[in-house]
Amino acid sequence: MKDADPRAFLRWEVIQRTMAVTHAEYIPHELRFLRRRRDWAHRWAPALQEDRFGHPLPYWRHPTSSGNLIHHAYHCASFEEAMGRRVDDFGTIVEFGGGYGGMCRLIHRLGFRGRYVIFDLPAFSALQRFFLAGIGLAVSDHPIAGVASGVVECLSDLGLLSEVCQTDDRPSRLFLATWSLSETPLPLRERLQPCWPRFDGFLIAYQSVFQGIDNVAFFTTMRDTLGGGTWREHRMTHMRNDNRYLFGLRGDC
Repeated sequence: MKDADPRAFLRWEVIQRTMAVTHAEYIPHELRFLRRRRDWAHRWAPALQEDRFGHPLPYWRHPTSSGNLIHHAYHCASFEEAMGRRVDDFGTIVEFGGGYGGMCRLIHRLGFRGRYVIFDLPAFSALQRFFLAGIGLAVSDHPIAGVASGVVECLSDLGLLSEVCQTDDRPSRLFLATWSLSETPLPLRERLQPCWPRFDGFLIAYQSVFQGIDNVAFFTTMRDTLGGGTWREHRMTHMRNDNRYLFGLRGDC
């Protein structure tokens, strides 16, 4: 790894095994879903244009994109269809576990101009800063008071994340976590609980069981504790095993 070219990190085996879906069997379903949308031509098709940076593997049925980017777009489009709210309309997005930064890149492509915060382990935060800076987004490794539009804050300190959650005053806030919160130890999830009431929207993807933890019960309790608003839950029947979405909009969001 130390001799590998970081500009082609998306070809590294460790990245493809943990952060990239490449040619997974469920991507054709997700691409069809996106292509059937009325806004495919003017919104999703341009947003799915891959960057050269990172040297991603093209997806054979849509060579200008990648399986990973299509997968990210499917999550966003599924949320929008279920909830009637565009992801790029939120004032603040906090992404818990951001991979290499691909979801953040997509949401900015869709038109997001608010405050974007990614919380992750230090090594992943460094990778996110590397990738996002490489495609032209401004990045920071700490919160920025009165943060300017377009600066992505890549944080690894839970105290800093809590500070962001408690002090951010933008009018609408989305909590985004795809197979990240559901893979987090319960003690850390408990430390995050004071942050959740600060969010108006939730886009969560998870597996029903992870290392003996009943995630269905966990997210049901989370939803019931937050209460109010509109919630949608459904299984991703096009994927193997029991993977699910939890979407939520609270208050006047």
